[in-house]
Amino acid sequence: MVQKIWLDDIRKAPENWHWVKSFKQAKEYVEQEVHEHDNLVISFDHDLGGKKTGYDFAAWLVANSYTGEYRVHSANPVGKNNICQLLNRYGWDYYYGWDFI
Repeated sequence: MVQKIWLDDIRKAPENWHWVKSFKQAKEYVEQEVHEHDNLVISFDHDLGGKKTGYDFAAWLVANSYTGEYRVHSANPVGKNNICQLLNRYGWDYYYGWDFI
């Protein structure tokens, strides 16, 4: 099963994506709903309106050995670059799906 997660505190998720608005919601969703054989696809926003950021969630995923595909839709260029560098370093693939927009 493909698990598509849209991490953003403001912008609504595209159709067929699960919308999480915070680090906490994203972490809980992954822990509860993502299973070993699921294909994980995540679109990240960096600034989430709290102390934890999209980068923090990416770091948590890496620390917990999750892999998958990603995109970063953040308007924060430094945050976007940091998320991309981290995920690329740990074997995540860039998501090229057309259902993104």
